[in-house]
Amino acid sequence: MKTSDLIKKNIRFFARYFKLVGLAVLISVAVIAGSLVIGDSVRSSLLNQVSERLGDTETVIFANNSYLEESFANDPIFKPSAKGILLSNGFIAHNGTLIPVMVWGVDNLNLEKGQSMINPALADELKLNEKESLVLRLPAPGLVPSGSLFVTETYTTSLRLEHKGILETEAGGNISLLNEQRLPLNIFVNRHELAETMEVPGKLNLIMSDRVIGADEINSAWHYKLSGLSVRAAKGYSELSSDRVFLQYEVLEALKQTNSRVNRMYSYLSNSIGLESESVPYSFVTAMDEYQGEQLLPDEVILSDYTAKRLKAD
Repeated sequence: MKTSDLIKKNIRFFARYFKLVGLAVLISVAVIAGSLVIGDSVRSSLLNQVSERLGDTETVIFANNSYLEESFANDPIFKPSAKGILLSNGFIAHNGTLIPVMVWGVDNLNLEKGQSMINPALADELKLNEKESLVLRLPAPGLVPSGSLFVTETYTTSLRLEHKGILETEAGGNISLLNEQRLPLNIFVNRHELAETMEVPGKLNLIMSDRVIGADEINSAWHYKLSGLSVRAAKGYSELSSDRVFLQYEVLEALKQTNSRVNRMYSYLSNSIGLESESVPYSFVTAMDEYQGEQLLPDEVILSDYTAKRLKAD
């Protein structure tokens, strides 16, 4: 048998197997090519979303559940184009419903007091006419965190604002710090008016910069007073307090690392202090690590002389 005939017969015999191999290769190439195309598309979509949400922002400083002095945003490390922002959650009352929104108190949109702009997603939700007014409801005002003494989560303040137009996506209308797919519902207002309404004048809680700022630069510009902390020197000790009433856990931990003797205090209002038939209503109770150098045991208490007289306590 000739070699050429042998080759032809082998090809005819194994043709069905070659077809299966070819089909498997074709499917594999299609899967890999499709994955590359989809992956590139997803990557492009994610990059576009990041650009849409953050723009040219490279550094974000966010004081979560706290506030910063607005002077911090004017420090040379943030020059020339950093933005100081007061960010809050809120609700817009519209047609008998409350729509949750993110409230951006800004300086760079030439918004006067009583004016506002909204992003396209919120515009689709509200369908407002130009110069139509809207009511913005904000959380409980002031520096004291919600849920604290004398503060309830249901207590709100409100702003009546004139609708001045839509801030398009290309201009930063969809700005957001949240890692989520759905479009944010944003409203932009005058920062000073928002701060006054929230009873935090001169404060902000977000700084966004278009340059990369390292921790060393931030530390060089930082001062504890910028976050509302204050130190009062007294005879034999120093007292650290916060304008937000409660000190943050990180502050306490940093203080403990550099001070061997730290006396932590926590004051709150009690309904009453009672002894047998006597009681003192609406009294303040202070817990502390030690009193005059001695630690209190779990079942011990120290009364002021006035309280002791009221309760007839020995």
